[in-house]
Amino acid sequence: RLTKMPSFIEYAGYCLCCGSHFAGPVYEMKDYLDWTEGKGLWSQAEKQPSPFGAVARALLQSGICMALYLNLVPHFPLSTFSDPSYLEWGFWKKLGYQYMCGFTARWKYYFIWSISEASIIISGFGFSGWTNMS
Repeated sequence: RLTKMPSFIEYAGYCLCCGSHFAGPVYEMKDYLDWTEGKGLWSQAEKQPSPFGAVARALLQSGICMALYLNLVPHFPLSTFSDPSYLEWGFWKKLGYQYMCGFTARWKYYFIWSISEASIIISGFGFSGWTNMS
């Protein structure tokens, strides 16, 4: 819980922090301030695991997402919707094409979210503490 109003610089840093350029802040302001000041989970006394395995996974995931997007876009271009021949298609063909266009468009967002996830992990902000299981 915040006990005082953050400064303009703190707020700007929160809005422009790694991982929030593409999808907006996905974490609480208090967590961000603790991370920047090295408090709580992010204190130097707290041992953190190596982020490189998780970062490699997120980057691999982002590469797969972009590859899927780039391979599907030529097969399902949105420009087909303005083509006069599209109006002649049957209901099920239109429905299937619309579904595949939506399916294709999603992968570019998954790519961006995976890149954002990798940047949060490599910065150390992705660490959320140890549990009894770890």
